[in-house]
Amino acid sequence: MDASCRNDPVIEVARCASDLELVRDLVMDSVYRDQGYGYRPEWHWDLDRIVEVYVDNPRNCMLLARSGGTPVGCCGIRVGVPAGPPEVLDMLPARAHVAQVVRLVVVPRWRRRGVGVRLVREALRRAAADTGFTTAYLHTNSLVPGVLQFWQKCGATVLSSFPDPVDALNEKLRTVHMTLPLRENDVRLEE
Repeated sequence: MDASCRNDPVIEVARCASDLELVRDLVMDSVYRDQGYGYRPEWHWDLDRIVEVYVDNPRNCMLLARSGGTPVGCCGIRVGVPAGPPEVLDMLPARAHVAQVVRLVVVPRWRRRGVGVRLVREALRRAAADTGFTTAYLHTNSLVPGVLQFWQKCGATVLSSFPDPVDALNEKLRTVHMTLPLRENDVRLEE
């Protein structure tokens, strides 16, 4: 293992344009490499307005993990609910009360080292500090190897097995909607 992998990554809120550009690069690399479907403006709109979404709105935040100055992961919290399906929307509280965990990415050489769990833990800690949030929600692509096991390790539970209409348009997607414990004493993340 080289020296950069021996350092524990530092996780900080990405506030400046250069940090947010690093986040955008991490996410875009992942949607091409890991997801296989690439950039979709209707899904990645937040990355096109990244400062407005993650800096200008005080309820949202984007975390950036770095080791020796090199970005190794990111994870965000954004107010809101998914666009659908309606069955999922019916199971969630009003949009203003939902902390959506978004854009979790860890670069391949840093996976299975606890970086993703640390990013999720910090994102949930920040969301829990906002008393307006009552629920933490996420959706993920279950076709990505290991993703469901990762989220279950973080304490997530499947909210629904309803088919997502978006999945019918792309064979590289199988969306699973999940919730996570929000308040610190409810979060049971494995080390």
